[in-house]
Amino acid sequence: MLMVRERKKRIKDIEKLHKLIDSASLPKQKAPLLYEEEKLKILRERLSDSSLKDHKQIFSSDLLQTKPDSLKPRVVIRNKDEIQRKDEKVIRIDLPPQEIKKEKEPSFKKLTPFKENPFSQEQVFEIEKIPAYTEKKFVNKPLEESNKLKLGKKSLLAISAQKGKEKNLQKSHPVITKKVFMEASEEREEKPTITYSQKMHSAKETQISSSSFSQDLKDTIPEFEPVEFTAIEREWKASTPSSDEIMHEKDRKRKKIEKLAKKDASRKEQGIKQLDKEVKLAQAIDKSEEKERGKQPFIKDQKEKPKLGFLERSALHKAELKRKKEEAKQVRLQLKQKKREVKSLAKEYDKKQKLEWLEFQQAQKKNQKTKIYEEEKTIALGQQNEHDGQRLLKQHKDKLRLTQIAMLKKEKEERKKQELKTKQDAEEAREKELEEQIQLEQRERQKEKEQQEISQLKKESIDPLSYKKKTSEDQRKISSTAQLKQEQKEKERQECLKKKEEKTHNKLEEKQQKKLFGEKKEKKEKLKKQKKLEEKLARQKEKEKEWKAKRLLKEEQKKKRHISLLNDKLSKETEKQEQKLKKLNEKNDRINISKLRIGNAQETGEIQQRKNSEQQKNTMELVRIAAEEKELRKAKAFERKMEKERKKKEREEQKLKNKEHDLEKKKMDLHLKELTIKQRPKKQPDHSSPFVAFDSIDQETAVLLCNVGYTSVEKLRQATINDLVRIGVKKKNAQRIITECEEFVEWEAFDAIDHF
Repeated sequence: MLMVRERKKRIKDIEKLHKLIDSASLPKQKAPLLYEEEKLKILRERLSDSSLKDHKQIFSSDLLQTKPDSLKPRVVIRNKDEIQRKDEKVIRIDLPPQEIKKEKEPSFKKLTPFKENPFSQEQVFEIEKIPAYTEKKFVNKPLEESNKLKLGKKSLLAISAQKGKEKNLQKSHPVITKKVFMEASEEREEKPTITYSQKMHSAKETQISSSSFSQDLKDTIPEFEPVEFTAIEREWKASTPSSDEIMHEKDRKRKKIEKLAKKDASRKEQGIKQLDKEVKLAQAIDKSEEKERGKQPFIKDQKEKPKLGFLERSALHKAELKRKKEEAKQVRLQLKQKKREVKSLAKEYDKKQKLEWLEFQQAQKKNQKTKIYEEEKTIALGQQNEHDGQRLLKQHKDKLRLTQIAMLKKEKEERKKQELKTKQDAEEAREKELEEQIQLEQRERQKEKEQQEISQLKKESIDPLSYKKKTSEDQRKISSTAQLKQEQKEKERQECLKKKEEKTHNKLEEKQQKKLFGEKKEKKEKLKKQKKLEEKLARQKEKEKEWKAKRLLKEEQKKKRHISLLNDKLSKETEKQEQKLKKLNEKNDRINISKLRIGNAQETGEIQQRKNSEQQKNTMELVRIAAEEKELRKAKAFERKMEKERKKKEREEQKLKNKEHDLEKKKMDLHLKELTIKQRPKKQPDHSSPFVAFDSIDQETAVLLCNVGYTSVEKLRQATINDLVRIGVKKKNAQRIITECEEFVEWEAFDAIDHF
């Protein structure tokens, strides 16, 4: 149904467009003649009436007098200043909607209107011709359907003007009519000159007189001598139709023939079916009558025969009505089935066409993508090769630079090492000299001290015995003092040596620290230099990339400029050719106008027809473009609908699968539960549990309650629903347990012997 509605909408849109085309093809401004206005009024009256056959056809010749004086035209000569322009009027005809059939219009040669008036500087002479009408009775003929269709395509003004001219000039002067659309003769034959009489009076001068001069001047116009006119036969060059138009005509004719054949076949089938039905009805009636005749008993009384005949006829009539109703129902059902089948076939055909169109579009897109991909691939490979070559050159240059930098670094390091060695040797020599000086000073000091002690001993002059004793004591003292001094000296030496060692150690540590700090500084400097080099390389790469991008942009701009220049050249050449053709056409028009000796070329009506044909062509192109866009939109809408339907189907299938899966799961769970129940050993209930009498408490719940601490009914009465739910009992089961606890009554079992 959707496809049928879419087709109906499409047909309506096309009809609206055709109406717009017909309204656009009508000329907007034209100054018709008086006899043309009368003709148009008659046409309006005929078109407004629904019954065309009842009304008689009225011609403009009936309104005018039938006996003119002569067939000679009246010639009026006026200067340029006396000419008055006609008031331009617009005539619009409101027509009822009519079915319009597309017919190929004859192709005309393009004639551009001339811009300048070649007779602007000369005196203009106008020639007026008044149509003459003879006494002739016209046969009333209704409009045919073909004429009605033609009125929808051509402008009514052009048709009325052409018909009026042909009818009014049937006897005034002979006209040679020929078909010029498919002839290719460029020669123009001149007609023989025909003289006409001077006077020619009309029946109603007020209606037929020209609008360019006033009524008072008519009486003052003198009579002139007869004038000779030459009728020129026009022959246009044949316009060769294009191949597309020929194919379009062939397709149109073929479709028409197919439609007519289908209609004839359907009519024949309907006639055959009707004949078969009539034959079957007659046979059935005969059979029913024969059966009833055989069943009827012999009636003795002749009075009862008419009553029986009436009853039989009424029964037969009712049976026939029932049978006809049943047949009509069957026919309706058959028609409905056929319509459904036709619709289904149309839908399938449309779907196939759309799918084929989509596949074709997809194939085209794939081919285009592959072509573009191959072109881009070739371009990318060429660019990669260029980049690789440039990259290898850069790597080679970078390697050379790095090797040079490494050599320079090595030379600098060797120089620094030599300088450090020289400095260390100088410092060691200085330290040795200082140590030698210190040792010499210490020795001199020791010698001075010994000399002082000896001088003191010599001064002390004592007796020999005492001296001996003293000497022995002194020697002892001296030995002890000497030992002490030696020990002190050794200690001082050791301290000095320690200090020297410490100094040397400190100096060495300082040197090592300096070396370490120097190495660290060198490393830092090296790292800084490496970073600087890397930054330089990165900057160079960025600059190269920018340069490449700029170069590519420049190349693209050059290409665009080149293409734009080529397009400009082509456009200029085409414009020049068009201008040349226009000039040639203008020249031809001027020549034709000069041969015709008429002031305005628009009176012929040919230029307007060509303009109308061009407008119709443009409108047809617009219609085609609009139809293509509509088809594309409909195809997209159809794709969306198909996707939605596909998604819906997938969802429904998934839901069905999920339902089936859930049912299978439930069945498996039930089966497993049954198996577990069957496999469990049937244990007798323990009568020792306190909750045996409860219906809502199973063995598992009883064990759970006992484990928690509910070992008696009194404790269970103290519990609430939330407490039982927290333990793991379901809410409904907990409610049942509490209600049973409230209703439960314990019965104490006792022996009758003990009681009594």
